Amino acid sequence: MNNLWPNKGLLGRAVRVLLIGVLASTGLVDCAKSNAKPLKCPSGTEVIGSGPPTGKREFCAKKKKKKKKKKVRKGQRELDYVKHGPWRSFWPNGKIESTRIYKNDKEHGDFRTFSLQGHKIIEGKYEKGVKVGVWRKYSKAGVISKETEYVGGLKHGFIKLYDDMGVLEQELIYRNGQWLSR
Repeated sequence: MNNLWPNKGLLGRAVRVLLIGVLASTGLVDCAKSNAKPLKCPSGTEVIGSGPPTGKREFCAKKKKKKKKKKVRKGQRELDYVKHGPWRSFWPNGKIESTRIYKNDKEHGDFRTFSLQGHKIIEGKYEKGVKVGVWRKYSKAGVISKETEYVGGLKHGFIKLYDDMGVLEQELIYRNGQWLSR
């Protein structure tokens, strides 16, 4: 199927949108619109990209302060912007694949990824681009499978491993990214 998929670029995108529309109208492909609410950007920022059915990701960004004029090639509009605010990507079925928050081009705030069915897979938090606090990983069914504590981007504290039913099986202790004991 990849060999039949049109090349990137304006014409390729137009052909893909047309092809998806035809397939959706025949019922061969589910192109349901996303149930996501419109992206709310902080003041001084704008939405870049788009969500389903025409796009895969969207985020808030503000214009970079210009030092030198650089020529930007077609399709590289994002280079003139700094991610600032919510960011999200979507699965082909329109459901949210991941969400995160940026502050001045660094991840800063809640981070989440979801399965194709909408179950949470990973959740955690960033501060200035570094993992902090407790990060949780879930099975495809949405059951907790692992918890990891981070300080300054390093594993520090307990790592808890759970069985398929979400029952605690094992605890590991880390300090400054180094494994100490069980």
